[in-house]
Amino acid sequence: MNTIASEMTMVDDGIGVVLKALEQKGLADNTLVVFMSDQGSAYGQLGLWGNSSWGAPAPAYRANMQIPLIFRHPGRVPAGQTNTLLIDEFDLFPTLLEYLDLADLQIANTPGRSFAPALRGKSIEWDDTVFFEYIDTRVIQTRDWKYTKRFLASPNELYNLTQDPGETHNLATDPDHRAIMQQLDTQLTEFFDRFADPRFDIWHGGTAKATLFYGGRNNRFSDHFPDWTPPVIEKATPFRDADTP
Repeated sequence: MNTIASEMTMVDDGIGVVLKALEQKGLADNTLVVFMSDQGSAYGQLGLWGNSSWGAPAPAYRANMQIPLIFRHPGRVPAGQTNTLLIDEFDLFPTLLEYLDLADLQIANTPGRSFAPALRGKSIEWDDTVFFEYIDTRVIQTRDWKYTKRFLASPNELYNLTQDPGETHNLATDPDHRAIMQQLDTQLTEFFDRFADPRFDIWHGGTAKATLFYGGRNNRFSDHFPDWTPPVIEKATPFRDADTP
C-alpha cells in the first residue's frame, strides 16, 4: 500500500507541475487537459492485486477495466460536472476531433464514438455497451450485464450487474441465463470479427507487438496454432533533435 500511495503522490505532483506551467505561460484557458490511465488495477478487490497481467486466467473485473477520465478546459468544460456514460478508450480520439472542430477527419475502421457534446454538459443518445480485451480475455459490458469470454483458458463468466455489482456470482453455467449469455457472446464475437487486426488477433492465430504473457505462458498459442509466430520485440529508435546527424 505504501508503494501505491507513493506512486499516486508522484502523479498528483506531476499534474500540479503541468497545470502550474500552463498558468504561468498564460495557456490555461485555451488548453484542453485530459487525464486518464492505460489500464485499471486491483488493490485487494476480490483478493486480487495488480492489473490483468498479474492473474491466470487474466482477471477482467471492474477494478481491471475502469480507469479515470477527467477533462479540464476553463470556460468550455463546466467545472465539477460528472457523467455516467459507459465509454471505451477508443471513443476518446473521435471525441477530441469533434471537440477541436476536426470532425471531418476520418479514422479508418474504428468503433469509436464521439461524446464531445457531453463535455459541454449536453445530453446525448448513447449505447452504454463497452468492450475490453486482454490477450486471451474479452469482455462485453452493458448497464445490466457483463460477459467475460476466454480463449484457451477458463472459466467464462456472466454477471448480473444490477443484482451483483461486486461480480461475485458467476451465472455462466446457469441454464436460466443461457439466452442472455448467447446474445452477449454474439455481440462480442461480431465486434472483434469486425475490428480486430488479423495480424494481432491472438484468437485466430495472430501474433503481437510485445511479449504477450510472461513466464512461458505463450506455449498454449504455439500448441494450438502450429505455424504461430511468437511476438518479436523490435528495439525502439532513440529520439533525437531534427538537426542531429
